[in-house]
Amino acid sequence: MKQGIEFIKFNPTQNMTILVETNDPIGEYKHIAEKIMSYDSVYAEQVGFIEKPLNRQAAAHLEMAGGEFCGNACMALAALIASEKGLKPTELMEIVLEVSGTDNLVMCQVERTLDEFHCQVTMPLPIQIEQKIVNLNYSYLEHKSGF
Repeated sequence: MKQGIEFIKFNPTQNMTILVETNDPIGEYKHIAEKIMSYDSVYAEQVGFIEKPLNRQAAAHLEMAGGEFCGNACMALAALIASEKGLKPTELMEIVLEVSGTDNLVMCQVERTLDEFHCQVTMPLPIQIEQKIVNLNYSYLEHKSGF
């Protein structure tokens, strides 16, 4: 049985982001995200799901498909909420979000111009930073790309 999914596609900082507005079980998020992100579908780099927050201070809860934190998705959701609340050009609004990947509330400032939204997000500190070395086979790349 096919099921419709309500979503909005955003382009914060040239990073295609889809926010899903359905009440699907969290166990389905990864599957839904994979389908939506594919090139032969809507195409995006990440998918977040809008949920009701547990904390009353938050306007919404953003759950990324992989449980990670995503600043671009936070900006997209904050702009959506500000727009729905009627933010007018030259006005500034603060939006508080619960977001996967962090235990802290995330503060977003949204400012609207005539046809754009400008956002700032408090980014959580990373839990871990890893250094990795990636070896590239340049002869393969040179042959395939025609260099």
